[in-house]
Amino acid sequence: MMKTIRFWTFVGASEILLVVILAAIAPTFFNSALPIIGFLIWVAIVTLILSSVGYLIYRWHDAYRARRLFIQAFPDYQYLGVVAFLDRSSTRVANTIELWHDIQDDPEFIHLGMSPLEFLRGVKK
Repeated sequence: MMKTIRFWTFVGASEILLVVILAAIAPTFFNSALPIIGFLIWVAIVTLILSSVGYLIYRWHDAYRARRLFIQAFPDYQYLGVVAFLDRSSTRVANTIELWHDIQDDPEFIHLGMSPLEFLRGVKK
Protein backbone atom coordinates (compact mmCIF):
# COMPACT_ATOMS: atom_id res chain seq x y z
CA MET A 1 0.00 0.00 0.00
CA MET A 2 2.78 2.45 0.87
CA LYS A 3 4.44 1.54 -2.42
CA THR A 4 1.29 2.69 -4.24
CA ILE A 5 1.15 5.97 -2.31
CA ARG A 6 4.86 6.62 -2.98
CA PHE A 7 4.32 5.92 -6.68
CA TRP A 8 1.33 8.29 -6.83
CA THR A 9 3.35 10.95 -5.01
CA PHE A 10 6.20 10.57 -7.50
CA VAL A 11 3.83 10.77 -10.47
CA GLY A 12 2.09 13.80 -8.97
CA ALA A 13 5.38 15.59 -8.34
CA SER A 14 6.50 14.80 -11.90
CA GLU A 15 3.25 16.17 -13.30
CA ILE A 16 3.58 19.35 -11.24
CA LEU A 17 7.14 19.81 -12.52
CA LEU A 18 5.96 19.28 -16.10
CA VAL A 19 3.11 21.78 -15.66
CA VAL A 20 5.50 24.38 -14.24
CA ILE A 21 7.95 23.89 -17.11
CA LEU A 22 5.21 24.08 -19.73
CA ALA A 23 3.67 27.14 -18.06
CA ALA A 24 7.08 28.83 -18.15
CA ILE A 25 7.51 28.07 -21.85
CA ALA A 26 4.01 29.05 -23.03
CA PRO A 27 4.43 32.87 -22.76
CA THR A 28 7.43 32.70 -25.09
CA PHE A 29 5.21 31.33 -27.82
CA PHE A 30 2.37 33.77 -27.11
CA ASN A 31 4.78 36.62 -27.82
CA SER A 32 6.14 35.07 -31.02
CA ALA A 33 4.90 34.52 -34.55
CA LEU A 34 3.33 31.20 -33.42
CA PRO A 35 0.85 32.02 -30.60
CA ILE A 36 -1.11 28.87 -31.43
CA ILE A 37 1.71 26.80 -29.89
CA GLY A 38 1.36 28.75 -26.64
CA PHE A 39 -2.38 28.13 -26.72
CA LEU A 40 -1.84 24.41 -27.34
CA ILE A 41 0.62 24.25 -24.45
CA TRP A 42 -2.05 25.71 -22.14
CA VAL A 43 -4.59 23.23 -23.49
CA ALA A 44 -2.11 20.43 -22.72
CA ILE A 45 -1.61 21.79 -19.19
CA VAL A 46 -5.35 21.91 -18.49
CA THR A 47 -5.82 18.45 -20.01
CA LEU A 48 -3.01 17.03 -17.88
CA ILE A 49 -4.41 18.51 -14.70
CA LEU A 50 -8.00 17.46 -15.40
CA SER A 51 -7.03 13.92 -16.40
CA SER A 52 -4.90 13.51 -13.28
CA VAL A 53 -7.64 14.77 -10.99
CA GLY A 54 -10.21 12.64 -12.83
CA TYR A 55 -8.10 9.51 -12.47
CA LEU A 56 -7.50 10.22 -8.79
CA ILE A 57 -11.25 10.59 -8.21
CA TYR A 58 -11.92 7.40 -10.19
CA ARG A 59 -9.34 5.36 -8.21
CA TRP A 60 -10.59 6.70 -4.87
CA HIS A 61 -14.20 5.87 -5.78
CA ASP A 62 -13.21 2.38 -6.98
CA ALA A 63 -11.22 1.81 -3.78
CA TYR A 64 -14.29 2.91 -1.79
CA ARG A 65 -16.42 0.38 -3.69
CA ALA A 66 -13.79 -2.32 -3.12
CA ARG A 67 -13.73 -1.56 0.60
CA ARG A 68 -17.53 -1.62 0.78
CA LEU A 69 -17.65 -5.03 -0.96
CA PHE A 70 -14.97 -6.44 1.33
CA ILE A 71 -16.62 -5.10 4.49
CA GLN A 72 -20.01 -6.50 3.43
CA ALA A 73 -18.46 -9.94 2.99
CA PHE A 74 -16.19 -9.75 6.06
CA PRO A 75 -17.58 -7.31 8.67
CA ASP A 76 -14.68 -7.98 11.06
CA TYR A 77 -12.46 -5.80 8.86
CA GLN A 78 -14.37 -2.53 9.31
CA TYR A 79 -11.22 -0.93 10.68
CA LEU A 80 -9.69 -0.90 7.18
CA GLY A 81 -9.82 2.43 5.42
CA VAL A 82 -10.21 3.27 1.75
CA VAL A 83 -6.43 3.72 1.43
CA ALA A 84 -5.95 -0.01 2.05
CA PHE A 85 -7.83 -0.73 -1.18
CA LEU A 86 -6.21 1.83 -3.49
CA ASP A 87 -4.12 -0.78 -5.27
CA ARG A 88 -6.99 -3.25 -5.74
CA SER A 89 -9.89 -2.77 -8.11
CA SER A 90 -13.43 -3.43 -6.98
CA THR A 91 -13.70 -6.09 -9.70
CA ARG A 92 -10.65 -7.90 -8.33
CA VAL A 93 -12.02 -7.70 -4.78
CA ALA A 94 -15.40 -9.07 -5.91
CA ASN A 95 -13.69 -11.96 -7.74
CA THR A 96 -11.48 -12.69 -4.74
CA ILE A 97 -14.48 -12.74 -2.39
CA GLU A 98 -16.30 -15.11 -4.72
CA LEU A 99 -13.25 -17.36 -4.90
CA TRP A 100 -12.89 -17.24 -1.10
CA HIS A 101 -16.47 -18.45 -0.66
CA ASP A 102 -15.89 -21.22 -3.20
CA ILE A 103 -12.74 -22.64 -1.58
CA GLN A 104 -13.07 -21.75 2.10
CA ASP A 105 -14.29 -25.24 3.02
CA ASP A 106 -11.56 -27.07 1.07
CA PRO A 107 -9.34 -29.01 3.53
CA GLU A 108 -6.12 -27.97 1.80
CA PHE A 109 -7.12 -24.33 1.95
CA ILE A 110 -8.12 -24.61 5.61
CA HIS A 111 -4.66 -26.04 6.29
CA LEU A 112 -3.11 -22.81 4.96
CA GLY A 113 -4.95 -20.83 7.64
CA MET A 114 -5.24 -17.67 5.54
CA SER A 115 -7.46 -14.85 6.68
CA PRO A 116 -9.68 -13.14 4.11
CA LEU A 117 -7.36 -10.13 4.12
CA GLU A 118 -4.28 -12.28 3.53
CA PHE A 119 -6.15 -14.06 0.75
CA LEU A 120 -7.05 -10.71 -0.85
CA ARG A 121 -3.45 -9.54 -0.65
CA GLY A 122 -2.23 -12.88 -1.92
CA VAL A 123 0.27 -13.37 0.89
CA LYS A 124 0.40 -15.24 4.16
CA LYS A 125 1.99 -13.28 6.98
